[in-house]
Amino acid sequence: MSLTVGCSALNPAPKLSVMRTMKDADRIVANGHEIKDRETIDGLRTVYRNAKWRPFLDTEPVDQISIKLFSGDEQVLEFTYGAGWLMDESRKGVLNEEQRQWMFDNIRSKIPVENLPDRNIL
Repeated sequence: MSLTVGCSALNPAPKLSVMRTMKDADRIVANGHEIKDRETIDGLRTVYRNAKWRPFLDTEPVDQISIKLFSGDEQVLEFTYGAGWLMDESRKGVLNEEQRQWMFDNIRSKIPVENLPDRNIL
């Protein structure tokens, strides 16, 4: 296996392109449920910025929440959230207890029960 210097999968910092895109997003769709308030959108950006990003090497739980960000009608980003981590295409961001609680209070709690995963992830 070869590793490329500067590969985003190895970079522990948030991706600047994702941070810019999140700033322009006007709504979140989490497991099919729309969340439009600016405070939640900005809060998700803060959680993303402060996550501890690591290469995606582990098998993650099946029970996940799909998080999509939109600007107008265009989907601009997609993440997966489950059991204390965010995942983009090549790495996962491990969240601390405060960030997990924010995700529960501001994303998971707004999703109708019928759209939630089978397990109670936080």
